[in-house]
Order: sequence, then C-alpha cells, then structure tokens
Amino acid sequence: MVDSRETTVEDIRARNDIVEVISEFVRLRKAGRSFKGLCPFHKEKTPSFVVNPERQMYHCFGCGVGGDVFSFIMDHEKLDFPEALRYLAERAGLPPPRARAGGQTSKNDPAYRANEFAARFFQEQLKSPAGKQALSYLRKRGLSPEVIALFQIGFAPPGWNDLLNAAAREGLGTEALAMAGLVGKGERGWYDRFRNRIMFPILEVTGRVVGLGGRVLGDQEPKYLNSPETPVFRKGAHLYGLNWTRGEIGREDRALLVEGYLDLVALKQYGIENVVASMGTALTSEAARRLSRLSKRVTIVNDGDEAGRKAAVRSAEVLLAEGFRVHVAVLPAGTDPDSYVRSSGAEVFRRLVRDAPGIVNFLFREADDYESREKATREVLNLFSRIDDPIRRGWYVKELAERSGLDEKVLQRAAARKTGLPRNTPASGPRKSSADGALQAERGLVKYLLDAEMLEPEVVERIRSCEFRDAASHRLAGVLLDALKEGHRLTATEVVSRLQDRDALALLAAVSLKEDIVDEAKQIRDYLSHLRKRELRERITETKGEMREAERREDEEALRRLQVHYLDLMAEIKGLVTGLGNFERSSGR
Repeated sequence: MVDSRETTVEDIRARNDIVEVISEFVRLRKAGRSFKGLCPFHKEKTPSFVVNPERQMYHCFGCGVGGDVFSFIMDHEKLDFPEALRYLAERAGLPPPRARAGGQTSKNDPAYRANEFAARFFQEQLKSPAGKQALSYLRKRGLSPEVIALFQIGFAPPGWNDLLNAAAREGLGTEALAMAGLVGKGERGWYDRFRNRIMFPILEVTGRVVGLGGRVLGDQEPKYLNSPETPVFRKGAHLYGLNWTRGEIGREDRALLVEGYLDLVALKQYGIENVVASMGTALTSEAARRLSRLSKRVTIVNDGDEAGRKAAVRSAEVLLAEGFRVHVAVLPAGTDPDSYVRSSGAEVFRRLVRDAPGIVNFLFREADDYESREKATREVLNLFSRIDDPIRRGWYVKELAERSGLDEKVLQRAAARKTGLPRNTPASGPRKSSADGALQAERGLVKYLLDAEMLEPEVVERIRSCEFRDAASHRLAGVLLDALKEGHRLTATEVVSRLQDRDALALLAAVSLKEDIVDEAKQIRDYLSHLRKRELRERITETKGEMREAERREDEEALRRLQVHYLDLMAEIKGLVTGLGNFERSSGR
C-alpha cells in the first residue's frame, strides 16, 4: 500500500543522519562521542569543526558557525530552505514536501526544471538522426553506450531554437530557460545558447542538474562552453564529475585533476575513478577548497604540451595556496589523458600517475643548464609565495635547495621577500580578544537549561529573572524557559524544530557540543553571580548620577534615600566579589 502521507520536515531530518551528510563534503574522524574535521566554511589547519551524532548538530569552534543538517546544506550549497528540503528529501529517497499554502516552492525551482529538461532533451537528440555525427564521434573516442548513459551525455542540435521550441511544447517558458542560462536574446530574438555541441550535464551530489557544459563538434571556438553564472550554478565552485567520483577520491586519498569532460569520462570507463575535471576553465580557490574536503593530495594530469604544462603550473599555484600536496604526471607530447589511457591501457596510466614527480621536480625535470635552472627556481619561488604556512613553505624551500643546489638561507630570504614577511619570522594571525564574561555566562546558563540532568527549581527561577542581552542567548533561553513553564523540558532536537533564528541555531549547536561542566553547581553560581554583578554595576552608576542630581537640586530627603540604596548595592556587590553573596536581589528603592 502506498503511503499517501505528505513528507514532513521531521521525516527528512530523521532520514538524513548529519554525520553521513556532512561526510559527503568533509573528511571526519572519530573523536570521542563526536566527529572532527577541517571546517568547510573557513580556512584552517587544525580541525575545529565538530559533528555530534547524538545531538544531530555541528559547530565550528574556530569561526562559530553551527546548526543542524538543514542549515549545513543551506550554507554549504548556497540553497534556501525549500531547496535544502528538496535536496535532502531526494538524497533520502523521499518525495519532496508539497508546497505549503502561500508558496514554499524554491525561487530557483524554474532554473532546476529547465536544466533537467535540457539534459533530457539533449540525451534524446543524441539518439536521434540529428545526433548521428556526435554519437559516431563519441564511439570513435572509445566510449561505450553504458558510460554515455551513466554520464547522461547528449547532443545540442545546430538549429537556432530547437531547445526553445521543445520546451514550449512541454509548457516550459522562456523565462525559466533564461534563468538557467540556456537561452540568450539577440537582434533576431531568443536563441539556444548551446548549438552543435556534445553536452555534459553538471550534477550536484544528489544527481540534480545545476548546469551544462558543451564540447564543440568541429573547429569553432570556444572549444568548451559552460552554463553562465545562474542562481543554481557558480562556475568557480564546481568540478565536473565530483558527484560520481567523490567516494573513490576519499578512499584513495588522492584526486587526479584533468582539464576536460572527455578525459574524465574515458578514465572512468577504464576503471580509474578518483578523477575530477576543471571543465576546461582555470581552477579556482573555491573549487580547490571543495576538493580538499575529500583529500589534500592531487596529481595534475594535463595535456602533454606547453599549454598543458602552463595550465598545470596555474592549477598548482591555487592548490598549494589551499594546502595541497601537488604532483604532476608527465604525459608524452601530443597526448592527453583520454588518448593516453586508450592507447596504453589502465595499468600503464596508473604507473604514470604513481611515478608522477612533485611540483619541484616537475619544474626542474628539463632544467639542464644555468639559465633553465634559474628560471625553474624563480618559478618555484613564485609558487611558494602563495603558501602562508611557514612550516610547509620551509619544507618546500629545503626541497628546492637540494634540487637547485643553492644555499637554503638564500632561498629562505628570497621566499620571505616574495611573501612580504619579515625574514626568519613566521606568519601569525591576529590575536583573539578575551571572551566577554557576561556573554559566556549567558551561554553557560543556556547550556544548563538544555543539558543538566536535574534542574534545580530555585536556579531556574534565578535564570528566569536574568536579563539576557545577547540576542541568540535571549531567544534560546526564552524557548527553553517557556517550555519549562508549560511543564515540558525540550531536547536539542525539539528546540531546533521551534527555532527560525539562524544565530540562535548556531548558538544551540555551540552550547550542545561544548564539553560538560566539571563542577556544575559552582559554575552556575559563578554565571549567575557574573550577570548579577553586571546589573549591580549599572545600577550603582545610575544611582551615582541620581545622587549628583539630588545634590544639585538640594533635595536632602531624596539624597539620603539614594545614599542608603547606594550602600545596599555596594554591600551586595562586595558580597558577590568575596563569594559571600546569596544572589538575592536587593529591595526596590
């Protein structure tokens, strides 16, 4: 019997374990009851990103981001909430939630629908008489029907508006096609952007089409044409094939970086699966960071000509800056990864990759005289200028000294000039200021309300009387205290379902994943004391001002009353400072 019940947010949350989801983007390692990895939202060298399977929450103790599985997908994939719902529903094999009254469909849905329609249309065209030449070309390149189907390869016919007309017949408007970057407008009206090209859909990890890339049939330029920037596709953020190969990259702990779609497809057909392609465009830092979550080791496999060499150096510069260890496979002149694996076979190709030199040896491999060695040395130093970690840079300088024969100290000084750092001085970041005690107290009390095994009624009432000035702490404490007033204690998961505030959600993750307090009773007293002292100091300052005003007015009765109140406040704060106070509020004036 088919379940007709509508998919709910909680259904989707329950079917998407946060550790499994985040592991698709971040390499996580077990650390006690949680998992740790390098934060995907800021650059760091020491893991401070924590994922807790019990809480189903994540938090970075470096940059402060945090939340649940939905907020992670929203932030990481740059999706709005309805898109994240659909993304995770599809990942779990659930039907996406129906749009709520008032319209909960994603604003980007038209672009997704247009891309998916275009991918299907191009696949159909490849099988039609119009695609005969394209299909023949693919088969000459050795691609099997199975691999063509796996990568959903298609063909854009040469007509001016074939896709436009087909979309109109299916009720898909020009606006949606334009939103996805599939059509343009010229003097003759709207036209198909992709014409007479072999088409490669670009997919996100759930298999949803976010863009397309086309390789020309013939000699016209450009050879590769990708979807433009759209609401669902950022060229600089994507690497072709990552949705198919990410698992193998993680298992091998190495990625092979190639330039073209067909290079990746051919290698995949020969069983070499830890491959990504830069889609014929320059590698960006954002794409490199995305790859770094799977592995920090890359072997660049470009065409065996001077253009391929230059492209490899450009990619190496980006990769080194992002902390990768870089090797470069040297292909014979006139070959590319596709032709080489077809002519030599998978085992020979694997051996070539296994023996690939590191970036220093690659640049020195043909340096056999003074001038070429000097050129290679300067080229390597230029690459090293992008490495901000002084230890990593030092190891590379040592390797360069051994390879070039130059004195290591000379190279260190040259590297220091390149990076703009003082000589022999390690790079250092800005010092963190000391944490605000009141903010820590507010967050500590939120953690108590959330985690304490037994809540003391007297302590809860004191917390209820506290003034929470941090907006996220105020929101969280309010949700927890309101539930307690109703006689119900909320779990972290239940709090998540009640929150619409992203800052409060990040704070919930932070306090949830923070280590338990060793001496809870003492720490809670300290927190309450800190907030009470903040309030008392402000009231003392206020009372001093009122006393000066009473003196100015010569109002002796008001002055005496204020002086008594001032002494009471001073006595209470003194008791708190010396540990003698009982946190009772002083009486009103």
